[in-house]
Amino acid sequence: MNTPTERLHQRHTLPLLLPRPILVSHIFKMLQISVVLMTGDLQQLVVCPTQRADVASRAAAKERGWNLNLGGIALMWSGGCIIRSVFLGNIKNAFENDPALENLLTDNFFSGALNLYQMSWRKALTHSIALGIPTPAFSTALAFYDGYRAARLPANLLQAQRDFFGAHMYERIDRPRGEFFHTNWTGHGGTVASSAYNV
Repeated sequence: MNTPTERLHQRHTLPLLLPRPILVSHIFKMLQISVVLMTGDLQQLVVCPTQRADVASRAAAKERGWNLNLGGIALMWSGGCIIRSVFLGNIKNAFENDPALENLLTDNFFSGALNLYQMSWRKALTHSIALGIPTPAFSTALAFYDGYRAARLPANLLQAQRDFFGAHMYERIDRPRGEFFHTNWTGHGGTVASSAYNV
C-alpha cells in the first residue's frame, strides 16, 4: 500500500553487507536472544503478576511473609499458548540455584547466552537499519541491554546539555558529589549560572 508519507519520503537503503545465509544466521540468533530477554521480562511477570493483585515486588512478598517459589511459578507458564519458551526450565534452575536472584540477566546461563549471541543481534540490527526496515522492539531491547550492562552511562552529556541551554551546572565524577560546575560553552554570556538541583 502506497501511503502519502511513503510518496513524500524517499527510501534510501544500503546493499546487504553480508551474504544472505550469514545474515539469516544472525537473524536467527537475534531471535534466540529475544527469547532470553523475554524471559527477563517474564521474571517481572513472575515477580509482579499484576498491580491489581497487589504483588508489587519482592519487597511486597517479604513484607507479607510470602515464600514465593519463583522457579515453580515460571514452570506454570510452560503450558500457556503465548509463552512456551524453551528457557522456562532454565528460569526454574536459575531460581533454584539462587533463590535471591534479583534479575535473570545476572544468571550464568542467561548472561552466557547474551554474550554468545549479542554480536549477531547487533549485526542483524545494523542490516535492518541499512535496509530501512524498522525493528523497534529489537532495537529498544538492545538499548535496554546496553544500558543495563553499563557501569557508567553518558548522563554527563545530559548534564552538559542542561548547562549549555540553561546554565544549570553539572557534577564531575572526579570531584566530590555535590560540587557543581558551570562552563561558558560558547564564549558568550559570561559565567552566570542558575542554581543547582538537589539530588
